[in-house]
Order: sequence, then structure tokens, then C-alpha cells
Amino acid sequence: TARLPHPGPAGGTPAQSPGAPGYRHPAPPQPYPPYIQPYGWQPPKPKRSVGRKIAIGAAVGIALLWGAGCVSVLSRLGDSTDDSSSRTPAGASGQHRPDPKPVSFKGINIPRGYWVRFADSPPKPTDEQNTSNASFGKNADFYYDDDPDYSEDQTPVVGTAGDKVVLLNNAEHGSLATCRRVTRYAENIHLSQLSKGSQICVHTVSGHIGLVTYRGAAGRSSPSDYITVDLTVWRNAEPASDDEQ
Repeated sequence: TARLPHPGPAGGTPAQSPGAPGYRHPAPPQPYPPYIQPYGWQPPKPKRSVGRKIAIGAAVGIALLWGAGCVSVLSRLGDSTDDSSSRTPAGASGQHRPDPKPVSFKGINIPRGYWVRFADSPPKPTDEQNTSNASFGKNADFYYDDDPDYSEDQTPVVGTAGDKVVLLNNAEHGSLATCRRVTRYAENIHLSQLSKGSQICVHTVSGHIGLVTYRGAAGRSSPSDYITVDLTVWRNAEPASDDEQ
């Protein structure tokens, strides 16, 4: 009898073809190394634009002009303050008072034992019965009398109750400025020291300043004893003395 071919094993895996290649999965991508800045030469930084420089310069210029304007305004304010303070009334303490206007009188005759007051207009000779000497008279701004003190010079004297008179020399011109400047004070001046045209600065206790110009004395044949003077007065030209206050 004929033999049948022997069947293969049931459920067996068929044999793979020797020529079929096997399937491979793709490899994952490799990471790149980090970028490192190399040492050595580097490209220059971009320059600032010209427009920015101009803007900065303009801002600086405006700031300088503004500062100068502030200084000018402050200076003007200071000047105006100084001007206003200089116009402060003279009554304020420590403020400069304007110079008073001079008042002049000519040909005043002052008898011996009399005095005149600079506040009077015109000044008239005055005396007091209870006064032993004109130098002690009340408000005796300029007097003519005997010397109240002992002196070898027996001639009469002229003076003021404030004991501040100055005989100007020939090089000094009588004025308010001169009378304020010279300080050769004397209590009185003997008539023998005077000549026609002599000028005397008189400082009174009331604060008046007077310029007396001597014109001469009565002659020996005159029945009265007097002197003749011209007078210029600057009233309240200086602070009153402590005796007046």
C-alpha cells in the first residue's frame, strides 16, 4: 500500500523565510552641546545715536538757564528788600535818618549873660534871673558870658550847655559834614581866640547841630556888651544826649 505524507505538527509556527530582514526602531535624536561664548575679540557695542546726544545737551542747557534765572530772581528780591529797608522811616531803631535841612539866621546880637535856643525861629536872646551864669541856663544852646571856671584868660567865653563846641581852623569849611567829623570838643571858647569870620560847631543836648559864624563884638564906646553872630542850624541832626533824655 502507498504511504501518505506525514502531516506536520498541529498549530506550529511556520518557518520564516531566511531572506526577510528584521524591523528596527529609529534611534532618538542626540542633544546639541550648549553654546559657549569664546574668549578674545568681541564685536563693538552699537554707538548711541546722535539724536540722543543732542537731546541730553539740550536738557543740560535748559537746566543751566533755569538755574541762572532763579539766581537772578533771588538777587532782585534781595535788592528790593534792601531798598525797602533803606526807605524805612527814621523812627525805627538803628535806621539811618536823612539829613535835616539847614535853617540860617543872620545878625543875631547876644548880650553878655544871655543865650539863644536853636529850636526858636528866629532865635532870641534869653536869660534867667536865678541863673548865676548863662552856661547853666535852661536850653542854653549858645551863650555868651564870663568863664564859669577860673582861667588866666579874663575875656568872656562862648559855649553851649552841652559843653561840646569846636573852633574850626582856616582849612575847614563849616558844614554839617564837617561838624559831624571834627571832634576837638571844648567846653567853651574865649573871645580872645575869635576873629571876624571864625566858625564854631555847636552840639546841643537836644540833638541840634549849629554852625556859628562870629561877626564881632561891641566896641568899647558901646553902652552894652554883646557879640554878633550868624547862625545855621540843623535841627535833630543827631540823637539827644543823656542829659536831655
